[in-house]
Amino acid sequence: MNLFANRRRLLTVTGVAGIGYALSWIAGLSVGAPSPKLTASADQIAAALAGHQAAVAAQFTLTEGLPAAGLAIVSIALARAARRSGAAAAGRAALLAGGMAALISLAQFVLGAVLAATSAPGTAHLLYDVVNRLDGVKMLTLAVLGVAAASSGVLLRWLRYTGTALAVAITASGIAYLLLLQGLASLAVPAGVLLLVFITGTGITLGTSAGSRGQEAPNKNRELSMSGSSSHTRRRGPTAADDKGHRLTRLLGTGVAGLIAVYLVGRGILELFVINYSSQATYQNDWGGPSLTGVLAVHSGPALAIMIGAAIYLRRRWHGAAR
Repeated sequence: MNLFANRRRLLTVTGVAGIGYALSWIAGLSVGAPSPKLTASADQIAAALAGHQAAVAAQFTLTEGLPAAGLAIVSIALARAARRSGAAAAGRAALLAGGMAALISLAQFVLGAVLAATSAPGTAHLLYDVVNRLDGVKMLTLAVLGVAAASSGVLLRWLRYTGTALAVAITASGIAYLLLLQGLASLAVPAGVLLLVFITGTGITLGTSAGSRGQEAPNKNRELSMSGSSSHTRRRGPTAADDKGHRLTRLLGTGVAGLIAVYLVGRGILELFVINYSSQATYQNDWGGPSLTGVLAVHSGPALAIMIGAAIYLRRRWHGAAR
């Protein structure tokens, strides 16, 4: 009994890690830290970071340091679930890719902390380039994680589709960051949204569905032993516990996705009011900069897409209810 209780508690950590991953990233993106373009010069990087040391350090902690732990926990849980289901190759790929991504994220946190405390332009330029190129490598390993998860067969269908979409989107953004292609840097925005949904959804799914397997395993073994020499065993249908677990997964997943959507919409609307359209200095270091069109596309574009999608969804629901 204690063994299964401990197992349930361990698997619950997987769900918490998935949710914490998204919340930490959202908090990190909310920090007003400068983001020089990938091709910025040493003097431009030093000037952009000057006076923002605390904000830069906090952002690296929330977007690289803490998420590294959540990424490792979810990847390990995914690898274990894949191996239990017979997808050993997918499990090994998930463990290797997720572990590498977590280690790279941890290295970025350390380098980011050093960058925040650096005032020398040459050193700041070197550290900034290394962090961005490591980001590219990490994105490519996360693409492998998405493919491994989609092929493992242990996740819900929509999560498998999300993993596949993540692999495509984050591969493109990974190449942009690895080669420091500023024109393609905005590809990290859709890839980042897919990553948050994927890691959070996977953590919640594994954290809520695997907990019941510890209780079901002894019952299943007991049923098989009682069947004796019977050549056929009846397949167990979905139980009330399974339905409850799926409902909880959908509820938590919808809640986290809604939180991400609210953040993106709020940030997109706020961006329209916090920048000075007549002064490029107020937005040139933001994502999508230095052009105003790029900044608005990166920050307010996702908000517009979410609002259009929500309007279409509500319209369909309203027409469906009217029938």
